[in-house]
Amino acid sequence: MAARVLVTRPEPGASKTAARLAELGFEPVVLPLSKIVPRDPQPLGRAQFDVVAVSSANAARHAPASLIARLAALPCHVVGAATAAAARAAGFPIVLVAAGDAAALARQLCERSDPGTHVAYLCGRVRTPALEDALAACDMPVTAIETYDTEIVSYSTDALRRSLGSRKLDAVLVYSTVAAQAAIELAARPELAHLFEKTKYYCLSSRIADVISRYGAVHPGDSTEDALLDILRRAP
Repeated sequence: MAARVLVTRPEPGASKTAARLAELGFEPVVLPLSKIVPRDPQPLGRAQFDVVAVSSANAARHAPASLIARLAALPCHVVGAATAAAARAAGFPIVLVAAGDAAALARQLCERSDPGTHVAYLCGRVRTPALEDALAACDMPVTAIETYDTEIVSYSTDALRRSLGSRKLDAVLVYSTVAAQAAIELAARPELAHLFEKTKYYCLSSRIADVISRYGAVHPGDSTEDALLDILRRAP
């Protein structure tokens, strides 16, 4: 019997992940625990920027056209292939890809830029200060431009029962700290607790894994979905 894997990421990514899981022989269960909502950035006035940093595809995807038009001529540093594709689709012709996480993105920016380089950082409202702190240590001023927010999705008990079914969940894929907290609350509901008795949580980053570490969270060490699915595929 195929292992059941709960996909918690927002759409449209959830359906794409579910399709990949099905190809690998798993039984995907799609239940987005968070959603991405656009956010109007604060006015930038006459601020002048030298480079752009983007640490998630959503930050590029939800950036207003007027903002992209203002920044498109600048070199755009991003994390990973998915974010690079979103940045190009948004209108950035010069995209420089850092392999890894926000730390790798910060290293790339510091290595390729001079002190004093002003960074326009497209990001979400919910984030860690890792990138901003690392760039500040390189004497690079950063303006955070929040283009989206992440919100928890609520479901009725009946909707949860219909979506989750009656068979235990073997694994949960978690893509954000917001979804991690929502997953904890979901598993703690008395009417659903039996579904999560032996569930393992596979997390996209160590920061996410820290939120649910007491539940045996697993992080592959490489913050990509490919790495996440690979470690899931190889799990006993």
